[in-house]
Amino acid sequence: MESQADIRTLQKRLLSLAVAGILATAVVVALLTATPLLQHDKLQHRFTLQATAKNRALIIDEYLNMISYISMQVTNRTFSREILNRYRRGETSIDQLRDLSMPVLEGAVMNTPEIIGIIRLDHNGTPIAEVGITPPARQWPALPENAPQPPVITPPIQLDGQQVLLLGAGIYNKQQQRVGTDIITFSAARLFQLFNDKEGLPRGETPYLGILHDNKVTTITPQGADLTSYSNKFSEKLREAL
Repeated sequence: MESQADIRTLQKRLLSLAVAGILATAVVVALLTATPLLQHDKLQHRFTLQATAKNRALIIDEYLNMISYISMQVTNRTFSREILNRYRRGETSIDQLRDLSMPVLEGAVMNTPEIIGIIRLDHNGTPIAEVGITPPARQWPALPENAPQPPVITPPIQLDGQQVLLLGAGIYNKQQQRVGTDIITFSAARLFQLFNDKEGLPRGETPYLGILHDNKVTTITPQGADLTSYSNKFSEKLREAL
């Protein structure tokens, strides 16, 4: 009897060991199987974010090129150049210049939904006419004094309760002399609509918009209706990327 009891005890122990071994093997196999899957998922997620970032950057760049083109359409009108050039030569008064400039600016704001305001300056940088929502002088984009250059776009700012982009574009005569400048206020609503698109961000990632302006990197992320700017955070990596 004792031998049979010993045999049954031994069988139970062997069965327990066998079950434990099977369970341990299953755990090891599961871990070995799951690890490559997790690594693959991590790599796939990284590739998705990289592709999203590149596509988003291209779309935003196209948008900025579009508003630059719009600004050049406003500033490159022959009539505007001629009246500013006449004023620069002293052939017309500032009142005449203002009266002739106002309809041009009003038409640009009325016919271009993206534009919500314009200030026109003379060759000395003195305001001669303005329409719509315009910034104070301290927020005007800085333009070089000499050779013509593409329009200058500032980082987004809060103006009159909304996010806007300020764009400065010089107006030049045939001798490539600056005869005036337009400071154009663009609504940034479309920019942030593109920026905040959640497509390609499957885990609720927060996008950051890096802007290189005046050789400084500003990182911006919308927080509700406001903008939070980080002058130092991510600056080095963003400077390399930009």
